[in-house]
Amino acid sequence: MTTYFNKQSLANFVGKYWHILFLICLSLLPVVWFLGKGEAIINGVDTNFPLDPKMFFLRRFYMWNNLGNSGHDFSFAPAGIFFHLIQLIPYLLGLSLQNVEKISLIFWFGVIVLNSYLFSGNFLKQKLYRVLFVTLYALNIYMFNSWENIKVANLSLVAGIPLLLHIFVRLKNDLIGKSRAFGEIIFVSFILAGSGINPAYFITAIIILFVFTLSFCLLDKNIKKPSKTFLFIVMIILILSAYWVIPTISFILRNVTQGESISSIGFNNWLNSLSENTSIVNVLRGQGAWDWYAFDSLTKAPLFLPYTPNYFYRITFILFSFMVPSIALLALIFRNIDKNKYYLHFQY
Repeated sequence: MTTYFNKQSLANFVGKYWHILFLICLSLLPVVWFLGKGEAIINGVDTNFPLDPKMFFLRRFYMWNNLGNSGHDFSFAPAGIFFHLIQLIPYLLGLSLQNVEKISLIFWFGVIVLNSYLFSGNFLKQKLYRVLFVTLYALNIYMFNSWENIKVANLSLVAGIPLLLHIFVRLKNDLIGKSRAFGEIIFVSFILAGSGINPAYFITAIIILFVFTLSFCLLDKNIKKPSKTFLFIVMIILILSAYWVIPTISFILRNVTQGESISSIGFNNWLNSLSENTSIVNVLRGQGAWDWYAFDSLTKAPLFLPYTPNYFYRITFILFSFMVPSIALLALIFRNIDKNKYYLHFQY
C-alpha cells in the first residue's frame, strides 16, 4: 500500500512538474561535456576562462592592461565584472578549476533556459510549446562556438534578450509596476553587461528591443504606451551600465579619427570580416556567422565547425537548412486568425 502510494505520488509529481524537471536537466547539460574528460577544462587563446579567476576579476577594475610590452587600453574591461564574478565566487570557495568552470557554464546555460521560458509564457500557454521554444532557443547551432570558447559577449546577449523582451511585455501591459520593473532591469543590465566587451552586441540587444517595440506599435495602433515603455527600459539600462558604457565611448572617441577603421583600436571590423558572409540567405539559414567560413589554407578543413562542409556540399543538409526559414515564412501566409497578433512579433 505504501509502495503504491509512493509510486502514485511520484507519478503525480512528475506529471505536474515534468516541464520544470526537463528545464533543470537541460540547464545541467554542461556537466555532460566534461564526462570522461578527467580534470580537463575548456581553455584556449579565444576562451574567456582564466586560470586565476581572482586576478582576472580584479583586472576588470582597471582601464589599462599592463600585460604585454607597454600594455594597452582596457576601457571595456568593466563590462566583464559580472560575468567573471560568477567564476570568482566558487574559486574563492576553494573549488577546482574544472568545477569553477562547470558552475559558470551551468549558470549561463540556466539563465538562457530560464529567461527564454519566462518570455515564452507571454505568448505560449501550453507547457509543451514553451519547452519546445526553450529547447530550440538554447540548443541552436549558432551557440556551438560560443560554448566551446565561452564567449562573454555572445552568452550575455543570448541570455539577456528574452528577459529584456519579457520585462517589456509585462510593463507595457501593466502586469508589473515601474518599481518591480526597475528591479528586474537591474538584473538584466548585469546580464547584458558582458555584451559590452563587443559594443556591437549590446547595440544589437537595443535594436531587437526597438524592433519588438515597433511591432507592438504597428499591431496595437498605439505608439505612446510601447514607446514610453521602450524609453524607460533603455534609459534605466544605460544609467546602470554607465560604469562601462562611458569608458568605452570615451575610448572610441579618443582613438577613432575620420576614415580610420575600428579594427585599428582593438574592435572587430564587422563589415570587412565578421559580416563578410552575412547575406540574407545565409542569415535566414543560420549560417551567417564568420566561423562557418573559416578553413585551413592548406588542408581546406574547417577550423572551428567540423559539420559546415555538410551544409555546403550535401544536398540533404542544404535542403534542411532551407526548411526552417521556409516554415517561418509560410506562417505569414497560413495564419490562425485568433492568434494573428502574435505573428509579427516572431517574424523579425
